[in-house]
Amino acid sequence: MHIESFILAAGASKRTGKINKLTKKYKNKPLIEHTIENYLSSNIDCNNIITGFESDKMNKIALKFNLVTFYNKDFSKGILSSIKVAIHNIQKQTTGVIIGLGDMPLVKSSDLNLLIDKFIITECKKICIPESYKKIGNPIIFPVKILKMILRDIDTENRDTGLKSIIKKYNPITVKTSKGVLKDFDELEDYN
Repeated sequence: MHIESFILAAGASKRTGKINKLTKKYKNKPLIEHTIENYLSSNIDCNNIITGFESDKMNKIALKFNLVTFYNKDFSKGILSSIKVAIHNIQKQTTGVIIGLGDMPLVKSSDLNLLIDKFIITECKKICIPESYKKIGNPIIFPVKILKMILRDIDTENRDTGLKSIIKKYNPITVKTSKGVLKDFDELEDYN
């Protein structure tokens, strides 16, 4: 079994004005570094970053952590374009893929491990989604085979609505985690 993650860090941070929310300091370091550190301290075998907007800054941060980056030239088209890049770059030995968001630094390594543990219990055959306070969150772990089927669904979508509407038909299961899986940093007040 081999678990690989793709941290999505390509967006233009439009809701935070001219500031890139991923490189803005949170607790004395760039926000994305908190996310990366949590992924690195989990049971994930290989971590990658999808870059786009200000990719030079993301590449420097990724290099600091020895992470592989993949550039999404279509990042302005939305999150599904980054997910496509991830799907096209899955390693051959990978069993499960975690798609995570760079702006979610409160997702703990223990949350990631709970997802991986449940994924293993399903014999790596089910999509596992974190749940807290009866709400589903991110990141999500996918069997590679299903993720490749989802790619076809993405290609037929006319709008960028993310994955949650697409994956319903694949009967995902939920995993109880911390509330960090519900909190993304979209507004400047989130950094306080």
